Amino acid sequence: LKEREQAMKKNKELNDAFNSGMAAKQAGDFATAVTAFEKAAELDPKQHVVWIQLAESYNGAAKTKQGDEKQALLEKGITAYQKGIEIKPDDSAYFNNYGLLLAEAGKIEEASQAFGKAADLNPAQGGTYFFNLGATNKGQSDAAGEAFKRATELDPNHANAFYQYGIYLTSKAGLNEKGQMVAAPGTVEAFEKYLALQPNGAHAAEAQAMIQSFSSTVSTEYKRDDAPGAKPSKRRK
Repeated sequence: LKEREQAMKKNKELNDAFNSGMAAKQAGDFATAVTAFEKAAELDPKQHVVWIQLAESYNGAAKTKQGDEKQALLEKGITAYQKGIEIKPDDSAYFNNYGLLLAEAGKIEEASQAFGKAADLNPAQGGTYFFNLGATNKGQSDAAGEAFKRATELDPNHANAFYQYGIYLTSKAGLNEKGQMVAAPGTVEAFEKYLALQPNGAHAAEAQAMIQSFSSTVSTEYKRDDAPGAKPSKRRK
């Protein structure tokens, strides 16, 4: 009976600490959240959700700091994420968020591996995970470009991945003998694909402008097949 009472008391303390941490985290009080989740982790270090929430709280706290202090908090968040993933290594969302945290800490290679693992665990969301990798590749345009390209391959309907891949390819443009700008292979196609998927998307005007700037033979205004006034294609006899 005494052992049972102790177990119940420990369980209550764990729940109280976890709930306190969640409330503080949702309120943006990350310092209090960290303290609460650290207590919960001490009470039961086998709860993966506790470690993950602790990691996210460290990440939240890091956003309010600069320099070495920020980096130290990010490193603590990475360590907490690693402990959570060790307990539950089959959660693609964990690896995705872990990758975002690694990228924020400047650990791009490790982030790439985390996003790749997330895609392996959940191929249906692979496009999103590699898009996130591209978006977090700070100062490494080629790596970002490859990530956006991979995102389009895994998810042919990921409009923003096509747009960002097109933006990356614009950096690879060259000049012809007349001194005219020539698009790298795939540039115009990437923007056209974005427009096909999101003709009224947030980047539609920019995509149309890019197409116009690179090719006089490509329509500068994207038109849907079902748009008013669209002429039906002629059938061959």
